[in-house]
Amino acid sequence: METKAVVLGDLVPCILMALMEVCTIGLTILASTILSKGLSPFVFVVYTNALASILLLPYNTFIVTRNKKDELIPRFLLLGFVGVTLAQNLAFVGLSYSSPIVAIGMGCLIPSMSFILAVICRKTNVDLGSSSSRTKLVGTLISIIGAALLILYRGPVVRDPLSHLQLSAAPKLFVFLSTHENWVLGCALFAGASLAFSVWNIIQVETLEKCPQVMTVASSYSLFGTLQSALLALIIERDPSAWRLEFDMGLLIIVATAIFGSLVKSHVHMWCIRRKSQFYVTMFKPLGVPIAGMFGSIFFADTFHYGSLMAATVTAVGYYTMMWGQIREDESRSGKVDLVEETTPLLQGEDQDGERKRLQKADKGGRFMVDEFLESTEMKLRSYWMECSRQLALYASIICSYAQGMKLIHARSVLEGENWAMDLSELVKVWKGCSVVESRSLNHIKKAYDTNPDLANLLMDPMYAKEMIERHSAWRRVVCHAINRGISTPAMTSSLSYFDAHRREKL
Repeated sequence: METKAVVLGDLVPCILMALMEVCTIGLTILASTILSKGLSPFVFVVYTNALASILLLPYNTFIVTRNKKDELIPRFLLLGFVGVTLAQNLAFVGLSYSSPIVAIGMGCLIPSMSFILAVICRKTNVDLGSSSSRTKLVGTLISIIGAALLILYRGPVVRDPLSHLQLSAAPKLFVFLSTHENWVLGCALFAGASLAFSVWNIIQVETLEKCPQVMTVASSYSLFGTLQSALLALIIERDPSAWRLEFDMGLLIIVATAIFGSLVKSHVHMWCIRRKSQFYVTMFKPLGVPIAGMFGSIFFADTFHYGSLMAATVTAVGYYTMMWGQIREDESRSGKVDLVEETTPLLQGEDQDGERKRLQKADKGGRFMVDEFLESTEMKLRSYWMECSRQLALYASIICSYAQGMKLIHARSVLEGENWAMDLSELVKVWKGCSVVESRSLNHIKKAYDTNPDLANLLMDPMYAKEMIERHSAWRRVVCHAINRGISTPAMTSSLSYFDAHRREKL
């Protein structure tokens, strides 16, 4: 069981994230092919996002108060405009003039652009005395140099001497470098798309604080973005034939892109974030550089340039340098905040709480302010991820409590015989009538005992077994976080011990 947990916790997320990058590059090459054959990039954006919006509608649980709607709808409109209408149209128009290697290389600029925007908007401070700030500055400089090389230097074309190993039909069926090539314009458009995505990330983080349902946010901004993109495409593409689709590879790629982007990739990323962290997912982004290089060198040697691969590699190095500095900065912040928390009682009055906030803002020169860091995009992502971990841990603890209670009732029933015999499914049905117990959780528990009346333990039910395995990493993080800060969580800790007692063959 321990080996399975290690495989599920480490190997599976890594394989899934690598597979997501392979699929992304593959779909980008396919998109480049149909754009080169005449499909308008504006029409492509409209059709893919329209289908994605339809697929995401079942996940849209936008049931909030009227005041909340008035607050969120403008944000959804802005997210749709920046993330879909602006960023995606710039990206696919850029793809129609360049190649997928430019998409990956310029995409690695996003962390550096986000950092520059945060500095300009005074969301974060640059302290040259801090090693993390210096690392982020170096990463930003490397990324910009890589982007400049990508625009200015392409180098010689790859010509594989082992030509007999190449698939001669591949260049005819698929296109890596656009047939309407305008390299500088394509790179510039991709740089603009990366800037738009950086702004979109900042807006999205602030929106998730007000509406934590990720899929609801995705569904809403995709819908608004589709409507805005359709209006833009109607203005640019006035020829009705540009909107006509046939049952060919173009339609297949539109459907595959919509399904992959809206459902597959988003669910895999959320699953990996729950099991690992936000940084774990972002670290796989530059993996697209060697993947695109492999595809280009093997299948498109006549149109793939060494210089493009080298420049994209430089931007990937800048990406990792930037993220390394960000991780070090987050570790430094955690250390400073923990120092304040360790000296602060868990329960305190208003005056003490105000004093604590003043202490958090204090620093030697007044430059370091915890509140300013909490307003930064990265810190909000970290806070959101920790809140998700708390919710997962709470759910797992509640299910374990149910399992232990049902086990005790079952054991007493066996011991007492007919005098105390109790149908657990009927017992849960009675509990559902009580207002103190959440009815939705009991529905699943009742279904488990209806399916298997002789269920030895609720944790042995296939659905709950799967959910507990998916959530126990977040559960442990929260318990360790509480223990390290001296916070008492007896129910959550004992529930975790009960779970561990059942997942091992030997105690």
